[in-house]
Amino acid sequence: MVAGRMLGHSFLHGGPSLSGLSPAVVHVLLGGSPETATLTLEDCPDLDIREMIRLLGGESTLSEKDAASVQELAYAWDLPSITETNRRWIFEKLLIHAVIGRVTRQIKQLRRGLKETPMWTVLTQRPDTVDRLLPKEGSGNINPEVLLQRITWPCEDDEDADYSVATICCITGYLRQFIAHGRFTQCI
Repeated sequence: MVAGRMLGHSFLHGGPSLSGLSPAVVHVLLGGSPETATLTLEDCPDLDIREMIRLLGGESTLSEKDAASVQELAYAWDLPSITETNRRWIFEKLLIHAVIGRVTRQIKQLRRGLKETPMWTVLTQRPDTVDRLLPKEGSGNINPEVLLQRITWPCEDDEDADYSVATICCITGYLRQFIAHGRFTQCI
């Protein structure tokens, strides 16, 4: 819920947007059904699970080891045994669960947080704003320059400061260096 509030307020105050969220998750976040979401294997965040699901997507016969690991995953997610007739159906169900089913609660909480900001009204009444709040991967504009411009740096004449001017300058200098050299992207 807090993440939804942060996302809404960040956008309202000119901060960065959340880029790279799966289009299927965005679809469900905005009230769409998981069954009507367009999913791809790349939407699956867990690479091991993605590879197991990929095994079902082809037409080739699975090795005993691959079949056992895929079957174990299907049983763990309450799906029936895999046969040649239900292989495609199991593939789709595993993909839906891997991308959306495992994060349904988080999607609902994110929606609740967004509803506490004016952004929810904007998103539901103006669907063209969705791509601005939740841009697709690679279209995000987070880089060191943008981030440095958006930070409100402390002023030297702040009388309520808990630290000396020298300490504040030292800390902000380290932060500027950290961001300028691009190391912040490893943390995001």
